[in-house]
Parts: sequence; structure tokens; C-alpha cells
Amino acid sequence: ADSPLAARLSGTPPVRVIWIVFDDWDQRLTFDNPDGVANASSLIQFAVNSFAAHNALAVLAGTVPVGGMATNAAIPSLLYGKLMIGSKIEGPATRGMLFAGSDEPVVFGEGDSIFARFRAQGWNSAVAGWFIPYCRIFAPVLTDCYWDEMYDQASSASPFAFQAGLDEIRMLFESDMFSPFGNSLVADRHFSEYEALIDTAKRYAANPSLGLAFIHFNVPHMPFFYNPAIGRFGRKDHPNDLYIDDLRYVDRAVRETLAALHQSGLDSRTAIIVSSDHPARLIAKTDPHVPFIVHLPGQVSGVFFEREFSAIKSASLAMALARNEIKGPGDVEKVLIRDR
Repeated sequence: ADSPLAARLSGTPPVRVIWIVFDDWDQRLTFDNPDGVANASSLIQFAVNSFAAHNALAVLAGTVPVGGMATNAAIPSLLYGKLMIGSKIEGPATRGMLFAGSDEPVVFGEGDSIFARFRAQGWNSAVAGWFIPYCRIFAPVLTDCYWDEMYDQASSASPFAFQAGLDEIRMLFESDMFSPFGNSLVADRHFSEYEALIDTAKRYAANPSLGLAFIHFNVPHMPFFYNPAIGRFGRKDHPNDLYIDDLRYVDRAVRETLAALHQSGLDSRTAIIVSSDHPARLIAKTDPHVPFIVHLPGQVSGVFFEREFSAIKSASLAMALARNEIKGPGDVEKVLIRDR
């Protein structure tokens, strides 16, 4: 069971921060690919009016091949702003982690995470995510939280006994992604999870008491569930096509979160970071670059940034933004290339 959340604090930072991570999101397939661009109109407009990096490296770049980049190593590295180089399950709810440059292990959820840093300042943090049990791990430093598991063939049956039996029979005839019935149960669950994440992201965007909202979306990570040729779900001949189709859902998540933020009237004091935990591992294969976009409060003109840097700077950037230390795109650049 998830732990009780922390008490709500009265303070708010000078600048609110919304930090969005899309799982398995790829820079080249989205922004350097005409088909990707065609499915990302809101993202393109957002990037044009923001600090948009072209050569951001995934947080694990240089440590493992792209195909070996794992969310359960990338997310801790992002949230602590340190490269996780080892981990060990020490109990049912305890995972020890070792970060580069330190001999002292840290229990995941404890120590100097970005959420702990915000709380130490008297500011509230919230998480909406999937795959990682955020609400169990970070409950002592979060005031709002939603998470759901990663569904597969072993976890997608109904929680009700009779329906679960029918689901188990059905799943004998389908895989995670493909089904003779039009859409697999796994894809159904993945889509429902996506909708819940969008709803929570919009609620967080419009909540003035939150200093930091971290949202970990389950798209464009497979199972893919959009095919414009036949409707919401379906199959095409090449996984690249399915991935490119699913970029529509990355685009929608950004569009609807921004709309909720604007309608709340909080956009004038909210900064936004949008990036990824790792590239599209099964498709990109060797390219370690991820999207990285930063939008400052009130920003109306964009900056295209070509220098290479690591997304491991995301947590430091979030704190600098909250403290109102970032006055323009030049200050974003300074944080990202500091002590490379």
C-alpha cells in the first residue's frame, strides 16, 4: 500500500515548475523527421517559443548502450541530479542506490531528491507517473501523488474474478500490442493510464499551492495504440510507423497541460521543462539524444540551442528556476553546461 502523503506547506516558490518526462521519447524521430513533425504541431509551436535544445544527451548516455537504457536507472538519476551507477533491492519496499562520486548508498526516496530540496524550502511537490511506485517511495516529501503500474500480459486482467477469467482466456489469443479483437487488453490499460495521467497533469498545472509538479507520462512508450488508418488502435507493417503515430499523444499531453495552465492564470509564474528518460531504444538503437525544452514564465520568443549537454542537469535547473535565478535563456544555458 502507498504511504500517507506529507502535510501541505503554506509556502510557494517565486516560480512554479512543471517538469514533464515522456518515456521513450526520441529527439530525432520527433523533430528531425517530417512524419514526426506532422504529428507534433503543438510541440513544435511550444519549442519555437521556448529554449529548445537539439543535442541533449539522455541521462544515461555514455554509461550504457542506448538499447540498455532503463527507466528504473534513468528516473532516479534525473530526480537526484546524480548518475546512479548501482542499485540493490534490500527489502519489499527498499531499494538501495549508489551514485557516481559517492561511497554511501542512498535508499530510493530518501536523501537529496528534488522533492526533498523543494520541501526543505517550504514548498509543495506533486508527482503523477507510471512504472515506478512514486507514492510509496516519495510520500514523506510529496503533498499530491498519483501512480500506476506498467501493464503487461501478467497484469492486465480485470480485478474482478469472473471478468479476470474471461480476460485470461482472451489474452491467450493476443500479445501486448496486437489482437484479433482490434486492441489488446494491455493496450487498453495503457491508454486508460495515459488518460489518467493527463487528467492529473492538468489538475496539478492549475493548483497554485504546488511548487513542483513532476509528470512521468507513459507515451510514446509501447504498447502503441494509435493508427489513423483504422482508428484508435491497430497494427501497421513497421514499428517506426506505430511509434510516429503515438507522437500524437505526446503532442496532446503537452497541449492540454498548457491549456489548463493558461486557464488557471498561473502561466505568468510557471516554468516548464519537457524532456525524456531515454530515446526510443528499439528504434533509435544508437542515438543517445532526447528532446529537451524549457519554457520560462512569460517567454514569447525562442532560442535554439545546439551545444551538447546531459539531461542530468534537469534537477539543478528545476531548483534554479524555482528560486527565480533564471532570468532568460542565457541563464538556462549556464546551468546546463556548468561543470560538464
